[in-house]
Amino acid sequence: MKKHLSIGLLSLGLLSLSFGQDNYGQWTKYREISVNTSTSGGASVSNNQRFFPMLVRLTNANFVFASALSGGADIRFAKLDGTHLPYQIERWDAANQLADVWVLMDTVYGSNNGSVNNKIRMYYGKTGAVDSSRGDIVFSTLNNFQGVFHLGEATNDTARDATGNRFRGIPRNRGGSNPAITAGVIGNAKSFLGDTLTNNGGSYRLQTSTGGNTFTSNALNFQNDSSTVNGLPLYTISTWMNASAFPTGTANRKGIITKSIGANNAQWHLRMLDPAIEQITHPIGDTMRVDFADGPTAVYKQGGSLNLATNQWIYVAATRTGPVGTTGNMKIYAFSSGGTASGSAGTSLTTTVRSDYDVTIGSFANDSGFFSGKLDEVQFSNIARDSQWLKLSYETQKPTSAVLTVGVEVTPPSNLVYRTTTVSVNSGVAMTADSVVSVNGTITSYSVSPALPAGLSLNTTNGIISGTPTTTVGQVATNYTVTATGTGGSTTAIISIAINVAPTISSNPVATLALVTNTSGKFGITATGLPAPTSYKWIRQRGVTIDTLAAGGIFSLNTRGDTLTITNPTVADTGLYKCRVVNVAGAAVSATGRLTVTVGILDRYVVRTPGRPFTYRLPENIGMKMVVENMSGRVVWSQEYEAGQGRVVSWGGLGHDGKQVSAGMYVVNLKLITKDGKTIAESHGTATKN
Repeated sequence: MKKHLSIGLLSLGLLSLSFGQDNYGQWTKYREISVNTSTSGGASVSNNQRFFPMLVRLTNANFVFASALSGGADIRFAKLDGTHLPYQIERWDAANQLADVWVLMDTVYGSNNGSVNNKIRMYYGKTGAVDSSRGDIVFSTLNNFQGVFHLGEATNDTARDATGNRFRGIPRNRGGSNPAITAGVIGNAKSFLGDTLTNNGGSYRLQTSTGGNTFTSNALNFQNDSSTVNGLPLYTISTWMNASAFPTGTANRKGIITKSIGANNAQWHLRMLDPAIEQITHPIGDTMRVDFADGPTAVYKQGGSLNLATNQWIYVAATRTGPVGTTGNMKIYAFSSGGTASGSAGTSLTTTVRSDYDVTIGSFANDSGFFSGKLDEVQFSNIARDSQWLKLSYETQKPTSAVLTVGVEVTPPSNLVYRTTTVSVNSGVAMTADSVVSVNGTITSYSVSPALPAGLSLNTTNGIISGTPTTTVGQVATNYTVTATGTGGSTTAIISIAINVAPTISSNPVATLALVTNTSGKFGITATGLPAPTSYKWIRQRGVTIDTLAAGGIFSLNTRGDTLTITNPTVADTGLYKCRVVNVAGAAVSATGRLTVTVGILDRYVVRTPGRPFTYRLPENIGMKMVVENMSGRVVWSQEYEAGQGRVVSWGGLGHDGKQVSAGMYVVNLKLITKDGKTIAESHGTATKN
């Protein structure tokens, strides 16, 4: 048993790789399916069953087929926590509103009345979903299934194995017809037309996926003891059968599932046994028996008052539970679809025989003893399934089963959509409410994480976000997750919220900026806001004239920015200056700075003579001293002019030695002196010697 569990866990790990984890938030509908294993209207199974293929029947009474895609391509199964459960669709007949789907349950809990542990969900309603039906995982060889034949193929077609072994059932007949498709206990089945009088009929001879014999070393060649090659002393064979007639004499034994030719020295077989002599001669006796043989040892189950009868579906299973010498190591079970479980019988296997016969369904391997009636769901396992497993199989598969309940349709929340997912609002200004545009499902409440900024709120009933933000520092775009919760789950939407704050001036221009013509200076401010201010415009007022924003500011003096640089001002630029700062939340205007511009000496008193370097015309009655220095501060030339001596002064680029000085930049210092010797002004300028 420990080996079986470890293999099963490996199987679940592999299936997660095969299927992936679907996001069931993209499916628009689901129904809950509960499994009742209790004694109160349930399967009366007390033990937990691991890795159990559970049959789910869908009809117009528990499912609306128009809600799913063609062929059931969009159906999915999962535990309540969202863990994927593999499934195989055996039948999907939307026209007649019938479906049979096998779901691999990792655990079916015993003595459970369908509570949360024994609940799963069937999801559907996703456009574009691709069929994920996988019989090889539901009936995985890692979970001891070696062959599973649903027998739903067309007449004359090969019977296909749902397991990964991919055995093939080749139709055969002798003097009659191949097995024909018919309605089964689960989906379609096969009708085997055995003729009691002529011993003609049809059957399937099983081959490997490559066409090899099944009496060689393969998964269906269950050995008779662990001492033989590839010894597997444990196995289970099961099927649903509906016999047209039981044998009436010793010459008409009929094979159901066999690896023999009907003799007592068969390797193993499950057959309909002829009645005992006393039962033939005494009609009150039981003439309806199902026989399981392993070698010369056989055990049979008879019906009688337990309703083992013709023309009704009977679930039959045979198990070998241990090697030779183990007490009670052969068992046969028969359960009537009429509602009465026939129970089991057992015996001890003491001698084994190995045969080289192919596994056959519906007759013995030598094309004799053709079965007359219907067979469905033939299964082979290399483990002895216990009575609880078999009981649960019967109870969940029988046509009148009420063990599984398919619940009402639920539309879980999905596709939550807001009017906008990007909110930008100004601090202190009521935002335009952001409301839910659409959401699937019935929503009972809304929540948001993290908490919304101060002043904003979420209506937990309708999901509306509204309010007036109160933060004074603002907030960059931040994501908030809104969750809509309803019946069957929840769905989310991401809302980005940014809170803008209008600019403020934290540093104003200097109160007074005094400049002289031919110089430069700056007014500057510091402004903050969220987002950062995007526009700076300086405005000046000269007398009654204001350079307004409409006139473009004062771009003749500067470019936009938090600093206004004034270069070579004139007296006309004297005035008041301030800056207007703008972002999406508003505007702010700085305090006023005053600019005064005075004319320098060279502009007021001295007129430069065009075309003559370093030559200046002086006003009358003004004397001057001119000193020329190089850039190192050394005087290279100087000259004093008395008032009234002349009005033109110049420097010819000579030094005190009378030679031309080197080319470069020189500083010209001028001092203007009245006739009475008073200095009225002085200034410094630069001159370039070429």
